[in-house]
Amino acid sequence: MYPVGHRCSDCIVLMPPAFNIKGYSDKTLSFVMFGAASLWGLYWLPVRALAEMGIDGVWPVALMNLFPALCLTPFMLTLLIRPDSGVREAFWSGLSVGIGFAFYTFAMLETTIVRATLLFYLTPIWSTLLGIFILSEPFTRTRAIAISVGLLGCFILLSPDQTASVALNIGDLYGLLAGGFWAIGATCIKRWPQSPALLITWFQLISTTLVALIFALLIYQAQAPDWLLVVQSLPITLGASVFILLPSTLLLMIISQVLYPGRVGVLMMSEVLVAIVSASLLVPEERMSLVQWGGAAAIIIAALFEVFSVQNKKTDLNPPRSDR
Repeated sequence: MYPVGHRCSDCIVLMPPAFNIKGYSDKTLSFVMFGAASLWGLYWLPVRALAEMGIDGVWPVALMNLFPALCLTPFMLTLLIRPDSGVREAFWSGLSVGIGFAFYTFAMLETTIVRATLLFYLTPIWSTLLGIFILSEPFTRTRAIAISVGLLGCFILLSPDQTASVALNIGDLYGLLAGGFWAIGATCIKRWPQSPALLITWFQLISTTLVALIFALLIYQAQAPDWLLVVQSLPITLGASVFILLPSTLLLMIISQVLYPGRVGVLMMSEVLVAIVSASLLVPEERMSLVQWGGAAAIIIAALFEVFSVQNKKTDLNPPRSDR
């Protein structure tokens, strides 16, 4: 899989042929975005599986991002030395998303999956505000309805009957920070749509790994896992991160270069649904009530409303800065 160049006015789009989205409609890309984000809703499963194996603290976060970063490194070497490959823009986009993703994973380790996911998915609010002020994103009635219904579903999922006894903790702060950094990253990706998606993803994986290592060594002061234990965990780390999460992350990065951050935030609420439903089914203390299942339905309705409201026009990989 070698990157190919597509020249535009001031930079080069470098994208594997298999992931070239030119010619697909916004509606199709919205459906793909919804599905790719859904896979992220299962991210907590391998992270907690590694923790149960004895890899404590935030070390699972580092491992889950280190291996896919290493897999991408051979493809990145040629990009990093090219003056026209958009390294600076890709770095800032990947850094913001990577920090957000790290905090999101920390939140899942420090608080309930429901709370971590909900607080992270205040993202549509931050993404829409940044899109309006930085990208001149139109704030339509459709977008307002989709965000309102989606956030209503999120708050219903966090109904008092399930979490009233859980005090606010550092995990809640991590969830808020995660959503803020992710919104900044999504705005950067849309702001510089010619940045190579592979390079953005690589910087994101490295950033998440480094933040996890800093927290592990300086904040949590968690002992590094034994190498034998790391080797035993390879089926989980490689299987989940390289073969499932990496492809979905690449798709999210590529499509985020085309769709506005506010729309991306709404569509990615599918992760809320998958994360909370899977936690409800597999973690007894996080089982959902009938009212909360109604909240899950509201999230689906919001995302589908956003998808079907999209005009069926083809993508443009070199859109104007203010509008597409």
